[in-house]
Amino acid sequence: MKNNATIYYSAWDWMPVLIIIATVLVCLFSIISINVVLAITITVFLALIEVAAFLGTYYEINDDELIVHSSFKVIKYPIAKIKKIKPTNSWLAAPAASLSKRIAITFTDKTILRNYTPLIISPVRQSEFIQQLSFINPNIEVDSTLI
Repeated sequence: MKNNATIYYSAWDWMPVLIIIATVLVCLFSIISINVVLAITITVFLALIEVAAFLGTYYEINDDELIVHSSFKVIKYPIAKIKKIKPTNSWLAAPAASLSKRIAITFTDKTILRNYTPLIISPVRQSEFIQQLSFINPNIEVDSTLI
């Protein structure tokens, strides 16, 4: 990470908490009759992996790149190629720990994401995040509901 990088963690809402609780309940109820120690061990292990995955999701703006860290995967996107940012309620799988605080970023050409599907993320301090991207690329169209 360079000195001028800014980190934005993924916003959380009820979704990651619900997933972790569901995992715990399914594991405990499905395995507890077989072996209590095994059930608790598997449950704790899976819950920790999920928490690490959600906590490992964050976004970095570094010079002219938007770097998305999602668990163990890191992908760099050129900020100069961002076309539009708008709010979304999409349930598509995305590097975002929130369903209610998501934004969709579309790029100028499909080679960035290999299709025209937008990049869906959920940064905390959304206004600051969008303002920083717009400072680097003033041509970004920002949906008026985000301003």
